[in-house]
Amino acid sequence: MKKNTAGNIILLVVVLVVTLVITELLLMALGISHPRLVQRDDNVGTAYRPDIEFFQKDEGEAWIKINAEGFRDKERELDKPRNTIRIAVVGDSYTDAFSVPIETRYTEILESELNNHCNALAGRKVEVLNFGMSGYGTVQELQTLRHKVWKYSPDWVVLGFLPYNDVRNNVRALEKNDGIPYFLYKDGKLELDASFRDSPSHHQTWQKVLGYKIIDNSRLAQVLYRINILVKDYFLAREQGRAKKKDTPLEVGLDDSIFHPPKDAVWKNAWQVTEGVIALMDKEVSDHGARFLLVTLTQGTVVHPDVSVRQAFQSKLGVESLNYPQQRMSAFASRQGIDILNLLESFQSYARDNQVYLHGFENTKLGKGHWNVEGNILAGKMIAEKVCSRF
Repeated sequence: MKKNTAGNIILLVVVLVVTLVITELLLMALGISHPRLVQRDDNVGTAYRPDIEFFQKDEGEAWIKINAEGFRDKERELDKPRNTIRIAVVGDSYTDAFSVPIETRYTEILESELNNHCNALAGRKVEVLNFGMSGYGTVQELQTLRHKVWKYSPDWVVLGFLPYNDVRNNVRALEKNDGIPYFLYKDGKLELDASFRDSPSHHQTWQKVLGYKIIDNSRLAQVLYRINILVKDYFLAREQGRAKKKDTPLEVGLDDSIFHPPKDAVWKNAWQVTEGVIALMDKEVSDHGARFLLVTLTQGTVVHPDVSVRQAFQSKLGVESLNYPQQRMSAFASRQGIDILNLLESFQSYARDNQVYLHGFENTKLGKGHWNVEGNILAGKMIAEKVCSRF
């Protein structure tokens, strides 16, 4: 009896191992992989894992390759070539732009436009370095500037600012994420709150390390890990959707509060911290002998080609216009002497006049989500015109 039981157990183990091996080989032959995308970082909370690549088609389609520094960009030499102007761009998912092929991102369009169509830069080469990371707020972008960007000696720093979630990202009370850094006002000055380093999510236990090793070396584990993330994202999206007003057609992950002047202490603080961090970034850029440009980005419904859609959105929000964030940032930039480019009005006019969607994709929804190729091209050209004019 004991011999039969032992034999059955051995047979079961053999069948299981053979099944796992066949599944791994099949996934490999089909080219199916979902590498773990992020890792913990002591300066910004989370960062992309270096040297991974994969194909994504969740929104749009693109081959994603992360460089050795942990960004979706080509490999860069630290030493700036002679007669070269370097522009570093920091931002969130609009900047890393996983939804479009890398050659069509606004940073690559910016580089091409300046190299080929800016007479003021004739004889000089322009390099645009992309330091975008999905989910980042302005605090993490400042930390990226401090700990990743400066060693590349940029002449310009461009901040891609998305007010519709960046303001929320910058304060714990709204973001509700203990795993990232924040800035807090103390005695009238901004101080870094790096308490995330002590949070349970930041600690790398042996169980986590072992789990990551398995995921990194198994296609099957990657698929299961991916399914787990998708399930969590689904329920998070449902939860966020319930928390919004039923008649507010704003995208999940964005905040309709941003279209109003702040109504409570939490949002007043969020705006104050955000503006303070941008002012810090501007000062640090100036202290490094570089130039700073603040670019405010757009949201799909606000630049919808059908003006009646915008008007219905505005009516449901109960606001006089949809450009409060841009007006506020323009006033702030004027007070601080910060160079600013608001894309909103030009995007609205372009979408209306040409009847094109600048956000969204066929495999998601046109007019919603990130910039598509046309949106990236328009943004890249507008930023290039602004930068060229400064020479």
